[in-house]
Amino acid sequence: MSLDAIFSDQVRMRAFLPDPHEFVALLRLYTNSILDPAMVLPGIMGDTTGYMLGGDGQQVGQVHTAGVGETFRGDSNVGLVDFSKADFDVPAGLIDFTGLHIDTTAPTTGYTITNAELLFRMNRTDFKPPNSATVGTSAQLPEPSSLALLSAGLAGLALVRRRQQRGISGR
Repeated sequence: MSLDAIFSDQVRMRAFLPDPHEFVALLRLYTNSILDPAMVLPGIMGDTTGYMLGGDGQQVGQVHTAGVGETFRGDSNVGLVDFSKADFDVPAGLIDFTGLHIDTTAPTTGYTITNAELLFRMNRTDFKPPNSATVGTSAQLPEPSSLALLSAGLAGLALVRRRQQRGISGR
């Protein structure tokens, strides 16, 4: 089975990923197995690979082997993890995503997929600076170069303020 989970209405996620290793993309498939006590859990997806879809809808980075699992509620989960800076070779760690692509083999236990959810986890630790994301259409999101300049300017202002405070307290 091959699926693309794509944001609707030309929405995209502009992510700032100074530490891409902390970034996780998870596709959760809800099934009817929890509703029918006679039905067994759906089972774990087979060999699964995937990749993120960039702002142009094309593959970003390399194909990853996905982590797979299921819950006691009958959900099947597929997660893309272990990204690196090589996957998102962009200035200032800014990248646009429009979704993700998954290739997998679904178990044949007779369940029905009733819903799906696309989740993103930015950080698993207190990494500084943190990964973050803004979601919107292209018109709603600032251009990556503008955002990078703004970030650099704010960092510069913070540094100047810090130096001024040290100068004042040292007198």
